[in-house]
Amino acid sequence: MFKGSIEVDTVGTGTNGSGNSPPKDSSKPFDIKLETLAKADYLEAIEKYEREVEGLGRRFKVAVDDLLKRIAENPFV
Repeated sequence: MFKGSIEVDTVGTGTNGSGNSPPKDSSKPFDIKLETLAKADYLEAIEKYEREVEGLGRRFKVAVDDLLKRIAENPFV
């Protein structure tokens, strides 16, 4: 389950493990997982933005994490 951070090495699957079908209990969010290269790009972007403007990297991370959480909670919207 997505908990405000990014997991690595697998592509997102439903909580029921079926890939793209809704979880058996539709109140449970989907897992959001990024592959290693995607996570590396994400972390690099956070660092780059933070170097450019103090606090911007943190704001970027919060925005992306919030978006991923919303997608996990409502993947079919």
